[in-house]
Amino acid sequence: MSPITKLFVVLHVVLSMLLTAGVVVFVNRVDDYAKTVADLKQKNTAADARAAAAGTAADAAKEALNKANTDLQKQVLDAANERVAAASALNAAQMQLADISKQLAIVQADNSKFASMSQALQAAQTAAIAQVTELRTKVDDLTKSKLELDTAVADLTNQRDVLEKQRRDLAEKVSMIGGQYDQVLAAAKDQHIDLNKLPKAPGTGSGAPPINGVVSEVRMIEQVPYATISVGSADAVVKGMEFKVIDRDKGDFLGVLTVESVDTNEATGRLYGPHVDNVRKGVEVRTQL
Repeated sequence: MSPITKLFVVLHVVLSMLLTAGVVVFVNRVDDYAKTVADLKQKNTAADARAAAAGTAADAAKEALNKANTDLQKQVLDAANERVAAASALNAAQMQLADISKQLAIVQADNSKFASMSQALQAAQTAAIAQVTELRTKVDDLTKSKLELDTAVADLTNQRDVLEKQRRDLAEKVSMIGGQYDQVLAAAKDQHIDLNKLPKAPGTGSGAPPINGVVSEVRMIEQVPYATISVGSADAVVKGMEFKVIDRDKGDFLGVLTVESVDTNEATGRLYGPHVDNVRKGVEVRTQL
């Protein structure tokens, strides 16, 4: 066999095999197509059934929709009627409200007048209360002042009575001492004794301890100058002690105070010297210069 013949034989065999394979594949596909068509028919039947059921449901839904639409239209109509009625009622209410507003404005105007009158009355009442309080305070102050003045007058009256009694006592003592002094002076003169040269009691003259004080009072008793000083027995002051009276501001020696009566914190004595008229409250007294 020639090579070409062999080639054709091979090609024929190959083509035969391809044709056989193609026929097998086609047959298989035809079977698949038939099965697919059967399935599609079954599905179409089921779809038709569903479509019929859907149509029935659609009809029922359409009927329900129509009924709902009818009911809705009725509700809309009822709502419109109610709206008209409400609008009418609202207009009536607005008219009533307008009347009430007018009446309220009148009442508010009256209330404003009453409020102004009430404020004025309250202000007048507050002012009256303040005046009453002030008057009561003044009355209380005056009453207190009167009591204080009455107390002060009573104290001053008592002090005056005490001072008057002391003055009378001192006047009697001075009168008695003056008489005794005159008797002593006459007796000393009869005995030719110079009283100015008599020795003084110990501790009353230049040998007295250093005691310093101030004049607290100056007064005249039977035309004789007396002074009270701020030191007494608590400071070792004794009767007969002599104090030099000094005006430290001017540096003047005013005179001498001879103690005649002694209390615990003060003493009283007779003044004599060159400037006793210048002795005043506050000048210094000293036993030693």
